[in-house]
Amino acid sequence: MTKAKNVLIIIISGLLCVYSILWLNKSGFAQPLTGKCGDNICDDFEKANPNACPDDCAGENTKDKGLYQCPSYVPAAPSFYENCQKQGGIVTPGGKDDKGCQSPPRCVLSAGSGETMKGSKTANKDSPFGFVQGSFDTNYKFDPTYKNMLDLGVHWDRPFEGHTKTMWLDIENEKTGKGNYDFRESDAILSEAFKKDVNLFISLPIINPLYGSDVSRDGYPYPTHPDALEGYKKFVKEIVRRYSNRVKYWMVGQNEFDDLNPLAKNLKAYSKEGFNNMVQYTKAACEAIAEVCADCRPVIGGSVVPAISFSKKGDKNPAPDGSGYQEVASDGLYAKLIPLVRESREDLVIDYHFWYKSDKKDYKNQREIIDKIRKIAPGAEIWNTETGTVDGINGATEFEQARDIVRLYVYALAYGQKKLFWTNTIEYDWTKDDSSAFDYMGLINNPGNTDGLSHKKLSYYTYKKMVEVLEGSDWDNIQIIQEKDGVYVYKFIKNALPVWVAWNDNEAEKQVIVSGMQSKQARITEAVPKRESGKDVTDYKGAFNAKSEKIRNGKITLTIKDIPIFIIEETANSELTPEVSRDNVH
Repeated sequence: MTKAKNVLIIIISGLLCVYSILWLNKSGFAQPLTGKCGDNICDDFEKANPNACPDDCAGENTKDKGLYQCPSYVPAAPSFYENCQKQGGIVTPGGKDDKGCQSPPRCVLSAGSGETMKGSKTANKDSPFGFVQGSFDTNYKFDPTYKNMLDLGVHWDRPFEGHTKTMWLDIENEKTGKGNYDFRESDAILSEAFKKDVNLFISLPIINPLYGSDVSRDGYPYPTHPDALEGYKKFVKEIVRRYSNRVKYWMVGQNEFDDLNPLAKNLKAYSKEGFNNMVQYTKAACEAIAEVCADCRPVIGGSVVPAISFSKKGDKNPAPDGSGYQEVASDGLYAKLIPLVRESREDLVIDYHFWYKSDKKDYKNQREIIDKIRKIAPGAEIWNTETGTVDGINGATEFEQARDIVRLYVYALAYGQKKLFWTNTIEYDWTKDDSSAFDYMGLINNPGNTDGLSHKKLSYYTYKKMVEVLEGSDWDNIQIIQEKDGVYVYKFIKNALPVWVAWNDNEAEKQVIVSGMQSKQARITEAVPKRESGKDVTDYKGAFNAKSEKIRNGKITLTIKDIPIFIIEETANSELTPEVSRDNVH
């Protein structure tokens, strides 16, 4: 009886076990045999039971409900991994975003990857030399080689954001959907600059049709959707965070906040409401940068003189002189905006844009602009990332443009300005009749312009010589030796040795005495090649008049003409340069 009872218990227990298993499967609580949680596979069981493995089916669930379509990404090319490794970074899985969609892999740069790369010669982040849009060819297309800029010894570029695909509308748009970003194009383009030790200064314009910007007309320049401000701030955080190891300066808002823009009269931005929007958006960008990058700096830009004032068609609106530059005067729009934005970032860099037409006095107007900015923003770092003079327009010559490069740079640096970016390596080709002054500012002729010229100008070689002589100087220790009687002398310190720059603004020759020298002789090099045109320069090394002068009692006396000169003391290890006569001019 006992034995039968035990058999019955075993049979009943077995039946209960089978029933339990069947009931559990029916109720959906048993683990499926096809996979497990965390394998990133959303199988039939997990689809039917959303709470079982929510991470595995996050993207599928939103897609099935029709709430969001996850974007599809093309697999990263092998070059992506190679370029990342060359930059000292590592490729990490993209992970999933807040919608559960898989993101593409990312190149994460190490903390040290933002330093100067091995083999770099002049990639100095403190260098004042740079170009605006120094990375395009004669067809206004992006040139990833940076061949002209690097040949000039320059490692700073303020690229056209349309070329680098770093605009808000390039990265967040209809394809990505709001709140999603596609950095693949910008990653590929910027990596080329980083590999070549190019320091980038990137603009963050407030334009995105996804948030209501109407880019088809000259109207309200700010997005109209109520979530636009927050969207812009979020975008700024994402792009700054992504490139913060290599990009430390960001232009917030638009390119130029000023009413000298020809479109300004038609833009609502210059109404009271528009002005308030300017302040709101630029402050938001400054705050966003600070939240994700402690050592990144916001920059605000504005033009102080209209370039159209010296167009081919004449002085329609002559540049102010002496008491002008209203944009940085008390009543200027730019002047009003700067203090308000500095409330959120006192370390805001002030960038002004200034061009002139090769007049002997115009370069000195920079001091007035610098002084006015210092009244508006005491202690602020001052840049000029759009500057230049012309040739071939209003009687200006190649020689005058080349001469003005040295005067423009040295004068501004002597008064504490930190950077000047020339406009540009190659002439623009913006107008069919070449009526814009910008079609004449480049250091290389653009064959697309009406004159059909394509050679490097004298200014190209002068710029290269200036960088060669002055790069690496102590930019906080420039002395003004003389500024009187039309003669200007400045002293730089490079590698603990002095370098003087001097020029004469008079029509007649003038004598200048340079004292405080320690060596027996000095090398004097003219800053402009000994040719009438850059097309005649065939050998850069032999292109400049140079000679050695004996130093007597710690000083030399020089007779200088209208050509700026570099004066460098020669040490025992210096290679003496034989005297070359300017009579060889062709």
